[in-house]
Order: sequence, then structure tokens, then C-alpha cells
Amino acid sequence: MSNVEQIREEALNSWHFAVGLGIVLAGLSYGAAYLMTGTYSLNQLELWGVILNYACVWLTARERMSCWPIGILAVLFLGVLFWQLGLYASLALHIGYFLPIQFVGWYEWKYGGAGRTQLQITTMSNREWLLTA
Repeated sequence: MSNVEQIREEALNSWHFAVGLGIVLAGLSYGAAYLMTGTYSLNQLELWGVILNYACVWLTARERMSCWPIGILAVLFLGVLFWQLGLYASLALHIGYFLPIQFVGWYEWKYGGAGRTQLQITTMSNREWLLTA
């Protein structure tokens, strides 16, 4: 791999790039909402929750451990937003399920392998896909 390719891979795998991509995608999402409705009210907690969720998905797809703390921040931002808006079922889902599962995922990815080592990422077999479908 050449130096240019290595620098490109490192950049695509960084959380900085992921957050920047999240900002672009959130801008496109909110721009589309504005075009469809003619108006849109934007809450800062919602904006950062969406940006960080986009970043989390990107980092997860790139198999980066930094997806977990980014995901935790996204869940917390949206949890506070739902609490402020009185959306208690969404708050319960985020704080009662999404937040703990972020910590479980982070722990399992870091220590879930043989001998409490980092778990190797693999693809699912056709049988596993059928069982989870």
C-alpha cells in the first residue's frame, strides 16, 4: 500500500471524518425536510444526536472501536431531548436499552474474544442470516 493510500485509509477511519460526514448527511436530511415541509424547527440536541448517529454508523461499518463512545454520546443527546419534550417512552428506550447495549457492545468488542482479547469481526453465514431474519 502506498503512502497516499495509507493516509486515505487512516482519514476514512478517523472519527473526525465520521463526524464531518455526519454533519454533511444531517444537513442533507434537514434540507430535505425543509424542502418537503417549507419549514423546520431545529433543536441543537436533535442535530448533534443525528450527526453523532451518522458518525457512529460510519465508524461501525469501518470496524472502528471509536464507534462506541460516539454512539453513547448520540444516545445521551437524544435521551435529554426526549426528556425535555416529554417523550418518555422514547427516553426509556434510549436510556433503558440503547445506552446499556452500547456499553455491552463496546465491552464485547474489546474483550469478547478468546482469552478476553479483542473480538475479531467476522461475517455471518447464510444459516445465521436465516436465523436472525
